[in-house]
Amino acid sequence: MGRKRLDMMTYSQEGTIVAIDPVVRGQLASMGVRTGKTVKMITKEPLKGPVVLLIDQANISLGIGIADKISVEVRE
Repeated sequence: MGRKRLDMMTYSQEGTIVAIDPVVRGQLASMGVRTGKTVKMITKEPLKGPVVLLIDQANISLGIGIADKISVEVRE
């Protein structure tokens, strides 16, 4: 296992959210994105596009600027 920013995860990679920047924590909590949650990268658009994650059987789309504020312990 290794830790990386959410925006650095690759397609189909899974992991557990371990840290979220306090600046965006409240906004993300209302979307179900919280520490301890398991995430799976569904798609990542090239050239600074959004990422789509699977969390609790729901697809969540995040801008790349938000995704880089989330740290994930990935399963290799």
